[in-house]
Amino acid sequence: MILYYVRHAQSGNNALFDATQNDRERVMDPELTELGVRQAARVAEALSCGRSLIQASSPESNGFGVTHLYCSLMVRAVHTGQPIARALGLPLVGWTDLHEGGGIYLEDVDTGRLTGYPGSSHTILTERFPELVWPTGTSRDGWWDRPFEEPAERAGRARRVLAELLRRHGGTEDRVVLVSHGGFFYWFMNAVLDMAVRRNLGFHIYNTSISCLEFSPKFSPEGGLEVHYLNRVDHLVPEMVS
Repeated sequence: MILYYVRHAQSGNNALFDATQNDRERVMDPELTELGVRQAARVAEALSCGRSLIQASSPESNGFGVTHLYCSLMVRAVHTGQPIARALGLPLVGWTDLHEGGGIYLEDVDTGRLTGYPGSSHTILTERFPELVWPTGTSRDGWWDRPFEEPAERAGRARRVLAELLRRHGGTEDRVVLVSHGGFFYWFMNAVLDMAVRRNLGFHIYNTSISCLEFSPKFSPEGGLEVHYLNRVDHLVPEMVS
């Protein structure tokens, strides 16, 4: 399996933080900005027509040769995934566990209390993004509707995602795209590298960056990992990098 981890395009909350360096006016499930919409179009074009920069055992018929496409159910990730799905001719399969750390929540500016809220419903998301496949077993009324996800819960979720990816695609020639989030990438890479959580380590990735990991028994008898690249943004012109 070759995995391409794509961070969602710029959201309103991303732009807010860039401008203010705080999250005091963040919204619970932000939309893409105008720049974000353009970034999403660029990454879709790259995945469908560009070069993956890795050796392929078979010709790449659609750019990076993507065979499966998954996304978080947060609006910014689904909106990023929609042009990718259209460019590749693939369904956009929702995956609840790909969400950003914390889930859907707001902070009370006076008390600091973090309150969880329902995510978007099946009707809202599938009407806006008809390529989206709603995940089995997920409430159609709102996919989150839980308390704020504490940091201690995130490592376990990342390990679940990795285990499920390997169950579905390990030992195959599948090329999988995950459209997910910058914060979750830290937890996911900790799971991939089987590392202890460290406060002095980070994995910074830009909006719509592509990171490429290959899981294959060719690297060791029990299965191995090769990190081909992280945070690749050559599909964006410099002024579009955020």
